[in-house]
Amino acid sequence: MSSSLLPIPSGSLSLEFEPQDHAALKAAIEDIFGALQVTWSATLADVRFGGEAFTYADEWDHPCLIASTPRGNTMLQALHARLTADGGEFGRR
Repeated sequence: MSSSLLPIPSGSLSLEFEPQDHAALKAAIEDIFGALQVTWSATLADVRFGGEAFTYADEWDHPCLIASTPRGNTMLQALHARLTADGGEFGRR
């Protein structure tokens, strides 16, 4: 799995990943934080897990999760660490 954690101007972090890695990301979220809830709007989704809300965007086949709080940033850091550990093998377990 290939992912990157990028700072955005608001001070939040964006976890960016490949379209084919949705299942691995969902599995990592559920493994670390429990169930997730997704509510779609026109082009974005509100994704909630671990007591935090994130924005999911997928422009030009570049999906990402964007944190909205400092705690959300920490959670995305934990997800990124899990997804990139052992060469990204998490999704293949």
